[in-house]
Amino acid sequence: MSEHTPGPWEVHAPSGTVKPDQRDDRLITAGKLHVAETFQYMNHDMQNGPSIANAYLIAAAPDLLAVCKMVQDLAPSLPTWWFDDAEGVSYDDIVRAAIEMAKGERDG
Repeated sequence: MSEHTPGPWEVHAPSGTVKPDQRDDRLITAGKLHVAETFQYMNHDMQNGPSIANAYLIAAAPDLLAVCKMVQDLAPSLPTWWFDDAEGVSYDDIVRAAIEMAKGERDG
């Protein structure tokens, strides 16, 4: 799998005339490169849906991946108790899984 488009990624509202059902659509770009789009299909069950929030989460992906890699790099110098919570969840496993997912090495 190839590398992802380097960040920073930015979120933009559509320009020009926008139909009412497109007002929450967003474009995610890296400079002049189009990275992704989110769409909000308005219907009776979904008003003010998650399209905008999803766009910002997608745009944060390069930064979130960088933080996960930093945590993974710091892991050997941290005490072992830091990686497990009271319920036995291993943060090391969570970080590793997030990196693998971001790199296309693991399915959701």
